[in-house]
Amino acid sequence: EPINETRVVYTLLIHEHSTIELFTARPDGSDERQLTRTANSYELQPGVSPSGKQIVFVGSEQDATGATVSSLWLMDSDGQNRTLLATQPGVIYERPVWSPDGRYIAYDANIPDDAGDASNNLFIYDTTTGESTRLSQGPPNKRFPSWSREGAALIFSQVSDDSHTQGLFRLTIASREISMFFDSSAEETQPVVSPDGLRVAFVSFPEDTPE
Repeated sequence: EPINETRVVYTLLIHEHSTIELFTARPDGSDERQLTRTANSYELQPGVSPSGKQIVFVGSEQDATGATVSSLWLMDSDGQNRTLLATQPGVIYERPVWSPDGRYIAYDANIPDDAGDASNNLFIYDTTTGESTRLSQGPPNKRFPSWSREGAALIFSQVSDDSHTQGLFRLTIASREISMFFDSSAEETQPVVSPDGLRVAFVSFPEDTPE
């Protein structure tokens, strides 16, 4: 049955099998459990549903030609009922995250648009219909979505026209409008909105300083 307690889900490299698998443990590190066991494949970037009953994650493996095959997967929080959500030749999927109501999964991927451009853009997958919707088009790359508390918008990172560095932007789901959220002379990326919606954590790379 799905796990019904507060736990941490994380990735771990299994050296003897050359795989990266998903594990879960209690916050104090006890009761570690391995959730996936997939030879010659990596399981990456897990995201736990608001109910705690399901986990979405990225799969990555190499085909017979040596090319990387990326995919989106869903499973119960105990590792059972693994289901493929999306895969497409040449497409790399990143950062799947659940909407606050648990219906949608946002992610970014380099799926070509109608003009043939394969920049990373934002998508949402509807778990009730099994359909994905493109939310943005064209360059620059738009990556690492995180949901606003009310589920009406995504905070993500892309290169700013003003600073020419990565900044944080906001995409309103209903209108598809993109606006600046935070930008500086540093590189801001990988935003995560807090559960109360009042704060955003992110990774920052300061601009190079002359020696």
